[in-house]
Amino acid sequence: AAEALLAKVKRLFGDPHQATEDLKKEVSDKMGDYRQKLEEAQDLLRDAHNKTKQAEGLAGNNQLNLDRLQ
Repeated sequence: AAEALLAKVKRLFGDPHQATEDLKKEVSDKMGDYRQKLEEAQDLLRDAHNKTKQAEGLAGNNQLNLDRLQ
């Protein structure tokens, strides 16, 4: 009876083992995509932080120049 049920499940839904393997592969692929996007976001955040620091330095220089002109 169990084998008949398994055969019916395989016929209706496909091989459970293969479905599990397919799901594992899909999850693995998506995790790779998410990791890549996370790394890209971290790179952008570092770049933005560096540009903010640079802008702060330029603003300080501009303020010094304005003070000298007055």
